Amino acid sequence: MDSSTPLRTLDEISRGFDEALQQLSFVDIHVHDMPDCCGPELALLGPDAVIDYHYLYGEVLGGLGLRPSQTDAIWAMPRKERVDFLVEKSLADGCLPVSEARLGILSAAHALGLPTASGDFRNVLREWRTLYADMGPRKYTERVFELAGITRVVSTQSPFVEAECRLYLNDAVLENWDPRYWCGLRWDEFVHKPETAAGLCQGLMKAPEAAGPLSSERTVCAARRLLEFWADRLPNVKYVALSLPGTARLADRSSRITQCLEDVIVPVASERRMPVFLMPYVRRAINPSFRNAGDCVERGEINDLIDFMSRHTETLFAVTPLDENDNYPLAFAVRALPNVRVWGHWWGNLNPSLIEAQLRLRLEMNGYVHFGVNSDARIRDQLLFKWPHYLRVMKRVVVERCHDIAELSGWPVTVDTIRRSIQRLQDHERLFNPDAAA
Repeated sequence: MDSSTPLRTLDEISRGFDEALQQLSFVDIHVHDMPDCCGPELALLGPDAVIDYHYLYGEVLGGLGLRPSQTDAIWAMPRKERVDFLVEKSLADGCLPVSEARLGILSAAHALGLPTASGDFRNVLREWRTLYADMGPRKYTERVFELAGITRVVSTQSPFVEAECRLYLNDAVLENWDPRYWCGLRWDEFVHKPETAAGLCQGLMKAPEAAGPLSSERTVCAARRLLEFWADRLPNVKYVALSLPGTARLADRSSRITQCLEDVIVPVASERRMPVFLMPYVRRAINPSFRNAGDCVERGEINDLIDFMSRHTETLFAVTPLDENDNYPLAFAVRALPNVRVWGHWWGNLNPSLIEAQLRLRLEMNGYVHFGVNSDARIRDQLLFKWPHYLRVMKRVVVERCHDIAELSGWPVTVDTIRRSIQRLQDHERLFNPDAAA
């Protein structure tokens, strides 16, 4: 197919999209996966890791209606036993894998060439475990990145988690850092868990003056220095990130969240020309017995957040909301506030039905003044299904839109223009560089 030939029918445009996509690779701007130098407790990959994750736990434990004493017994199992338990209650239960949690695992196995057509996941898992053991982490990682079409990822570093703090203060860890892993500096624990943060400031970080309340100018200055220290120490830090609870009220100057954002994060990010990534609104641990599967979306005051961003026009804010209802007001805010971008589809929003609705809204309302997708992958193998599932939805949305363009305006749709449009939607520099044009 000539890349400059106008495409007119849905079939022609669909084939043109596939051809354009084959020429592209992507940077995943927000993952929770970490490079292998962080050790097996934090660098998670392989079949058992991708199954032993809160996506499937939320479905299985919730469906079984287990009491805390029963879930405690599950968490006490060795990982392999937990994985086998999850498999028996989901992927081997004889039903179709209709949930995204189940389908994602099967998509990853299928991408790796495993015999999913057999309909026997117990056998698939046996072969998957053998494949992983035979390849080893390094070759397996190369294969995952290749199949997913990913060249780099931006990992999530939380220095106020003690295990991570110890790693990042170890020069040997940073010397062996995989250059494919850029860094996103997560500041959640400093903001939302001040007691934990104070202990690390007074101990490992040797910055006791940053441990006090942020109503003190001395503490604010020390907190800024600490943020600057981590932004300099970690490799290729691209942004500072913070999730917000629904109870956040950024007009309240007495709130630690407001103080940290307004007095610490925004000034440092602005000075360094670095974006602030915000993730509203999450409610943590509504069911602690489910561990990470026990978190939930929370309704917040989106107008409060928009007002805050409008008061800090010198800072680029990149926002990914958890409540799908916040997408529409944020899409409007992007039109009015040049320092605001909407990016990705956080957590439950990575379900295809929500991706489709949100992508259509953003394309129609904002054009290219938003960023396409990130995987949010905590397990490396999740790259194998999150990206293909997103691109499948993107194809449906973009092909239909291109057909509208061709029919309603006569404007030429070609392989070249489709490719450039996909590239622009996934252009990470528009998010990482506040001075770049949208």
